[in-house]
Amino acid sequence: HITEAEYKVVARALRAACEPDPRVSGIPSTKGTL
Repeated sequence: HITEAEYKVVARALRAACEPDPRVSGIPSTKGTL
């Protein structure tokens, strides 16, 4: 169960990272986030 939970967390994080951020308009940029 622990491994399954960790796998779900990782999958959810990867999906969130791959989806376009609705807050970002135009060209995706890391400027201002660091």
